[in-house]
Amino acid sequence: MRHGAIGYAIYFHCLELIAGDVNVNNLTFQLEHDSEIIADNLKICGTSEKSGQAIVEDVMKYIISLQLFEIDNNRIYCMKLLNRLDTSMTSNAKFRSMITAAKSKNVMMLSCHGHDAVMQEEKEEKEEKEEREQPKEDTLPKKVKHPGTGLAMSATRYSALCDKHGAATVDDYMERIQLYCESKPRKPYADAAATAATWIRKDIDKGTFRGIQSYDYDEDIKKKTAYFGAKD
Repeated sequence: MRHGAIGYAIYFHCLELIAGDVNVNNLTFQLEHDSEIIADNLKICGTSEKSGQAIVEDVMKYIISLQLFEIDNNRIYCMKLLNRLDTSMTSNAKFRSMITAAKSKNVMMLSCHGHDAVMQEEKEEKEEKEEREQPKEDTLPKKVKHPGTGLAMSATRYSALCDKHGAATVDDYMERIQLYCESKPRKPYADAAATAATWIRKDIDKGTFRGIQSYDYDEDIKKKTAYFGAKD
């Protein structure tokens, strides 16, 4: 979706290059070819802004970010291809033994990665729990309800977010938070506007943030100023 037919061609060409080198003397699943060779193989000429080599490098970086390929010491691998190998594909006893050993080693590596994933999930749950915890009553800012979702929120936080990103974008995030809360039978967020700010910041950091153009400037201003009467 991001890189179109060129991305598709580069990905599958790299798979072919790696798989083509697999034999009894090479079971590393390393991509031996650099971006310049790949661009030349696929006749990617580039544009006025980027060379063919730069286009290949951009696609490869994205492929790695999706964890389709792995990178170690500036070398690119595709260990997922190991799962496609089967001992019945060869009559060579040594090669069969190598495939079995490599799969066993890969399972152990995946187990370690799985442990890391569990730890990360536990960390995210802890952060979410801390975010949901209510502060002491005497430190609570005055809350209002978001008109579209009914979520409790700080008036000034909501207005500040709207000033920065636009009411249409903020309301879109509030709706996402509402859907998330409905899908998870948990305690509601203490301040949905603060949660929206956190979600927006994370999307900006990941490069997935997409603002929504306000449908009506006057309506946008109206929403931004709707809660100024409620003092935090």
